[in-house]
Formats: sequence, C-alpha cells, structure tokens
Amino acid sequence: MREETAPLSRRTAFLIHIRAGKCLDDGRLLGRVEHVVSGRAEHFTNVEQLWAFVFRTLDDLERKPCGEILSENEP
Repeated sequence: MREETAPLSRRTAFLIHIRAGKCLDDGRLLGRVEHVVSGRAEHFTNVEQLWAFVFRTLDDLERKPCGEILSENEP
C-alpha cells in the first residue's frame, strides 16, 4: 500500500544559497538562507547557524495564527 504524504506548504519553504569555493574545502559552509513567504533572511557560516535559523523561523510560525505570516522585521 502506498503511503500518502501531505502537500508541501509555501509557508514552510526556505531558499538556501550556498557559496561555492574554498569555504567547502575547509569544512565551513557559507551562505544565506531565506524564508520564502516572509522574506526573513540570514547569512550563515556553518551548518548549525543554518539550522538554527530554520528551526527558529518554524517555531515562530507555530506561534502565529494560520493565516498570519511573519514580517521581515519580526524576530
């Protein structure tokens, strides 16, 4: 039996831009992550910062009513 999956939501979509080059050679991960719907964005220099932004944004979304979107200026 095939398991059905829920459709993906724009509300929880992120754009991750990773800078190519030497930064990957020495184990660092440099880039920028943006929450697509709100436009909130941060630069990151390691994978921990990347995931911290994603989880912080998702936690903030959980506290908002369903129709409300985070503004770019909200923490």
